[in-house]
Amino acid sequence: MKRVILSALFMTLIFIGGFTTSSFASESNPITDELNRIADEYEVGEVLSDEDAEFVLEHGNLAPESTDIMPIFSYSPTLSGSKTLNGVWVGVQASCNINHWNPFSNKYNCTVKANSNKGTVKAQLEHVAYGLLGKDGKLGKLYGRTFPASSSKDNPTHASLSAGDNYVGGVVVSTTTVRGTAVYGSTTVSAYDSY
Repeated sequence: MKRVILSALFMTLIFIGGFTTSSFASESNPITDELNRIADEYEVGEVLSDEDAEFVLEHGNLAPESTDIMPIFSYSPTLSGSKTLNGVWVGVQASCNINHWNPFSNKYNCTVKANSNKGTVKAQLEHVAYGLLGKDGKLGKLYGRTFPASSSKDNPTHASLSAGDNYVGGVVVSTTTVRGTAVYGSTTVSAYDSY
């Protein structure tokens, strides 16, 4: 009975939210900034406020509509962004594989490269997943992890990382963000893309 109720709640969230995919690049983007704020504000296992849950469902990568208790969904986005400030340019590119096969097998991996025309550069990957939590079946943060990488002394204008993880949980919506940040003197410039 509990499984049927959770399934019904899950399907209600899917039908209310629809199927949405989003991609944002470069400069500051209010939607990506808000998704990042929400990801940073909540701990894993914490239920989101109704307002934040509605925003995540509207702008994150929602599980497709399905008659299964937990649908299978996979995607392989290519992400890129660039920005220039005070003559300092930074670019970030990534290719990812993200799979939400079932509650016991969620997996993602990305190869991220960040480059700059001067200074030093850092690359970063962040993946956040949300699902139903607690007896009330409210949307909450299931998983969140960030991987950083810095440039080397031998090649200060290039940073790369290949990272990912496996985790357990009934994912309803997820976001993946890659970021490149260049520092040259007093100038710091960041470029990012999210899916």
